This record gives sequence, C-alpha cells and structure tokens, in this order.
Amino acid sequence: MLKNRLEFGRTAHPIYSLMVWGKDAKMLANLNNIDAFGSYSPFGYMYKFGAKMAFFNVAINMGITFTHYVEEALQVPYRYFKPFTAGYIDANGVETKRTYVMYVRAAGVKKYAK
Repeated sequence: MLKNRLEFGRTAHPIYSLMVWGKDAKMLANLNNIDAFGSYSPFGYMYKFGAKMAFFNVAINMGITFTHYVEEALQVPYRYFKPFTAGYIDANGVETKRTYVMYVRAAGVKKYAK
C-alpha cells in the first residue's frame, strides 16, 4: 500500500491531504496552506510546474479534484469560501486549533450540469 512506503509523503491539509512523491515531496508535505485548492496549495504547485497525477483503482468521477483548483482560480459564481475550524494534530502529535477554508459549492447547485 502506498501510504506505508517511506518514499511517499503526505500533505498536511486536513480536508484535502495528498500522497506526494518526487523531488519536491518534502516541500509539499511541509506546506501550511489554509486553502485546499488555492495557488499556494499542492494543486497550485501542480499547475505552476506541470505536475502529473496518477490514480490507482479510482473511478474517474472521483479523480478530478484538480477541477476545483480551476474553479477557484476562475472564481466561479456557484462556489464560495467556507471556513472550517477544528483541533489539528500535526506530524509531531501537537494539537492546536486551526481554521482552513475550502471553495465549496453553494447550496442548491447541482453537481453536474445536463
């Protein structure tokens, strides 16, 4: 299983945490991005550097999270920034109260247009 392999790291965002591997894995794992999909998130990194994503045993409709980065970059009108505050336990086991944000779909907006 990938999560048990030492050469892979994990990003710290509590809602959208990604497995990372490669030359910048340590930097990505140490990001302190409060925004799940913003330009300073792993998704912003992927866009800036033309990174590749690999999906294993994932349905296509579950593997298109990068679309949310594009929606946020374009500031689509059917999403808004929603804050989430909770206890956060870091990699060293230290708990602090933190607030993160996600660009979420507004209530009443259908998931897929027909």
